[in-house]
Amino acid sequence: MAKVSFEIGGRKLDPCFVGNPMEKARLLYLARQIRRRIGALRDPLTGKAPSVLVKGDDFEDLSYEVDGSQHFVKRVKAILVV
Repeated sequence: MAKVSFEIGGRKLDPCFVGNPMEKARLLYLARQIRRRIGALRDPLTGKAPSVLVKGDDFEDLSYEVDGSQHFVKRVKAILVV
C-alpha cells in the first residue's frame, strides 16, 4: 500500500491528530484518494509501493513529492494530477 505523509508549514503531521475537524477530514480524505488511485502500483525497479509526501505552506497550497525511480515518479504524478 502506498505510504502517504503530510508536511504543512514545515511541520510533519498525522491527520488523525489535527485539531481542526475540517482540516482533519480533508487530509484523511486526500490520503484515501491517493491510496485509491496509486495503492496497487509498484516501482518496477525496486518492487516498492509509492511513498507520497503531501506538503505546502498551508492547507490551501499543497503539492506532491513522490519517491522512486524517475519513470515511476512520472507515472505516479500523472495519475495523481488527473
